[in-house]
Amino acid sequence: MKEMRAFLAMAGMLALCSFSSTVSAATAIPGQGNWEARLHPRDLTGDGIADAYFDDIRGITWLADANYAKTSGYVDDPNNFVGWHTKDGGLTWAEANAWISQLDIGGVTGWRLPKDLYPDPSCISGYASGIPGHDCSGGELEDMYYDILGNSFTGTYWGNWGFTNSGPFQNIQNNLYWTSTDSPNPDRKIYFAFYDGAYNGMTGDMGLGEHRFAWAVHDGDVGVSTVPLPLAAWLFASGVLGLLPFSRRQA
Repeated sequence: MKEMRAFLAMAGMLALCSFSSTVSAATAIPGQGNWEARLHPRDLTGDGIADAYFDDIRGITWLADANYAKTSGYVDDPNNFVGWHTKDGGLTWAEANAWISQLDIGGVTGWRLPKDLYPDPSCISGYASGIPGHDCSGGELEDMYYDILGNSFTGTYWGNWGFTNSGPFQNIQNNLYWTSTDSPNPDRKIYFAFYDGAYNGMTGDMGLGEHRFAWAVHDGDVGVSTVPLPLAAWLFASGVLGLLPFSRRQA
């Protein structure tokens, strides 16, 4: 009986994760991972605010908002969907690709879903197929979770949350994220789970009709750096500008 109650409780958690999602409680943790050195803010809309972050190791740019399909209002527009869909930003495979193909931020188009590596020999897995697995390093989302943000895998259902650092990003969901990588199993794609109802940091595969989340990535460095000029540069520029009226009077 105890085993049955435990199984039902576990199943309930997984079912809840399947149909709902919440923004992670993770926050930016200085010194955890290498995000402060590796990620560079990029302004895409000309307002001086970081809309994305360039990863100078992989040479890709991540959208700052990890659930932009929701915060942009896309999932709330019934014209974008046929039939049932979630309102928290969860998208089927087809919906995720439709959203990302039309994404235009400050004139920057050409966004895509993150790529994974399969098979990934770095994964720790008890399955012959290599999925699900954890502590992987080959895929872009795995690299973000483990290396850039310095998070850890958790193997317990209760507590011991490994997803603690969100770095400079907003709205990372406690849920599964699509990748563009095919699974060895037919009609399925590889996912990465910031939290899947049981574990942090899992890589697995899922059916194309499931509603999961999409984080937009762009190849190369796009946008304008939002890093301000060093203080010395500002003082120098101010001094030069201050001399201009004097120079005109002398002339």
